Amino acid sequence: MGRKHKNKHKNKHHIIPRSRGGDSKLENIAVVDAKKHISYHELFSNKTPDEIIETLVKKYWNGQWDYVRDAYGRNNNAG
Repeated sequence: MGRKHKNKHKNKHHIIPRSRGGDSKLENIAVVDAKKHISYHELFSNKTPDEIIETLVKKYWNGQWDYVRDAYGRNNNAG
């Protein structure tokens, strides 16, 4: 019997969707397994990362953007 390979099918995911102005440069591509790619689009449709964060802040984090921004900045050295 042959070995089964986990995550055999990989997809190129455009972080900023091409339909939203994103390009196909390496910086805008994430390689993910096919199931995760499908799940991403089921959850977030064709939103940009900024739009996803905005939706999370408004709908799930009670509008506490300052807290999220400050926490992200501390953990990722973002400004």
